[in-house]
Amino acid sequence: MPTFKVLGLHFGISKTEAKETLNYWLEILGNVLPVNLLEQVEKHDSDYGSRLRTKGTK
Repeated sequence: MPTFKVLGLHFGISKTEAKETLNYWLEILGNVLPVNLLEQVEKHDSDYGSRLRTKGTK
């Protein structure tokens, strides 16, 4: 199932509205947060996801 469809179902909105809302907040966060912080999140995103998967299997 596509990500925006899942996000929309979770919050009770359409997938189009979910995508528009996420992009709206990403633009705001991009303007507010320091660039290096955003780069850290992008760089370590896969590490965070693997830690969550590992933690959930114990």
